[in-house]
Amino acid sequence: MAPFIDGGRAVDRTNWSSTVISYYPFGGAIALALDLTLRDRSDGGQSLDDFMKAMWKTYGKPGGSREGYVDHPYTITDAEATLAAVSGDKSFARDFFSRYIQGHEVADYTRLLARAGFTMKKRNPGNAWLGDLRLESRDGWRVAGLVPPTWPIYATGLDEDDELQKIDGQRLTSSGDIAAAMKRHRPGHSIPIVFVDRTGAAKTASVTLGEDPHMDVVPVEAGALTASQKAFRDGWLGAK
Repeated sequence: MAPFIDGGRAVDRTNWSSTVISYYPFGGAIALALDLTLRDRSDGGQSLDDFMKAMWKTYGKPGGSREGYVDHPYTITDAEATLAAVSGDKSFARDFFSRYIQGHEVADYTRLLARAGFTMKKRNPGNAWLGDLRLESRDGWRVAGLVPPTWPIYATGLDEDDELQKIDGQRLTSSGDIAAAMKRHRPGHSIPIVFVDRTGAAKTASVTLGEDPHMDVVPVEAGALTASQKAFRDGWLGAK
């Protein structure tokens, strides 16, 4: 699937938007967690760079039986052992890999970022949300992409290519009408929608609104930033 995900176009529509997680941002998030964890536990003395350099010296540096190849490809066990050597702590390396590489846990980014004077805040606290619905003007206002199961509006049966005609009793005249409807309500409220599905059947349903789940990482205000946080942040973001 890499040729398609990396820029090609499939002739037929796919459901990749709700079934595929790219390893690029996913791996980047884990790398961020490892970098901040190493810096945190060593008080800035170690970082992801130290781990990557150690991996390169043993497994990545070209020069072997064939030009451009390495003679010692690495496994997950090798990467864990390298982290243990760099950190000087086998139990730490085992715990990190078991939880975040081979397991399914998510790192505590709130705590890790706090050390550098950053905090995670809800982008729109208390705002109603039915999903990040995108509409396009095509023989009416039609849903432009798949509706994931995590969106409140998913329960109504609305999906890609369906024509959304009314929301909260108002006929849609622009894609901004959804945002206007959200401003009139709070999380937990139920509002009606009217749509025509891809078979041409008209349907009426009710959607129970959730709270906007989007989060932002924001810097702690200058007056509240401690000297320790500033030093950690400067060492982290100022590294080359």
